[in-house]
Amino acid sequence: MAEPVVMSIMEFSGNPDEVLGKMKGVEELASRKASEYGGISSTVVKTDDGVMIINFWDSEDGRHRMGDDPEIRQAIQDRVSRAYGTLCSATMMTSEETMDLLQRFYDKTDAGRAGRHSTPLE
Repeated sequence: MAEPVVMSIMEFSGNPDEVLGKMKGVEELASRKASEYGGISSTVVKTDDGVMIINFWDSEDGRHRMGDDPEIRQAIQDRVSRAYGTLCSATMMTSEETMDLLQRFYDKTDAGRAGRHSTPLE
């Protein structure tokens, strides 16, 4: 497996179970397309106010090409955005930025975005 170069995070707000239900139709397409663009892994998690998708890519260019793919954009628009509004946020970080953020989390010097499930800083 390739070492990740870029991490992208997308968040959709709304009832997490309903958002996940709408996303089921996008998952198969996204899984197939991601491999064409250098996708390494994808993790979908429920948050306090919606769903977060964390993706790792082997290049920044591949991540952008996936995001610009007309079929992907249409599937997200049709299944998720119309039901829950637009994507509420998207973040992209290089592997160096990701490792720095993780180290601060492990060192408990950065509380991060824990919401109601925070880890106290010591």
